[in-house]
Amino acid sequence: ELGERVGILTLVRGVENPAALQARLADLGGVHYFDQGAMMAAAYARYRQRTLELVLVGLVAVFAMIVGRYRKLRLAVAAFLPAVLAAALTIATLALAGVGVHLLHVVALLLVLSMGVDYGVFLVESRERPEDAAASVLSVVIAALSTVLAFGLLGMSSYPALAALGVTIGVGVLYSLLLAPISLVLFATTIRREDER
Repeated sequence: ELGERVGILTLVRGVENPAALQARLADLGGVHYFDQGAMMAAAYARYRQRTLELVLVGLVAVFAMIVGRYRKLRLAVAAFLPAVLAAALTIATLALAGVGVHLLHVVALLLVLSMGVDYGVFLVESRERPEDAAASVLSVVIAALSTVLAFGLLGMSSYPALAALGVTIGVGVLYSLLLAPISLVLFATTIRREDER
């Protein structure tokens, strides 16, 4: 707070060593060095960390709801695992493509996880009525492909934020589509055995 005093803001460009400049200014009373880039990077890192923490809390809550619904761990895992694997594969794919994962990618993963869990739940639910399983699979495929198409087109945007959302969601939903039936097939024998109990 300045009170009656006057403050002067001077923009300094081309600073190559911010720490050295800050050290030189430290001896001057009333002079403060503000590194906007460092402040933004620190805030951004905090937001990304907090978002990741909330994603993990959300995953635990969703898994608990699925376990509560099915009351059988294998059914819950069959519905839940494809979404988590799809999110992990999406991050791995982005890393292999040389894309730095930032806050928008993490936010987009929320949608990937949500849709992946939906696909898994739809397919696990279809086990109760095998005659309707084909319709369930077709519904999931159509929903996923339309989502991949829409977000894939968004991924071609010239705006980096939109492109990040589009690519992450498009790739993640595609992985969810591929993994949901595989998970159900892998767990099919055990699920059938548990259903008979």
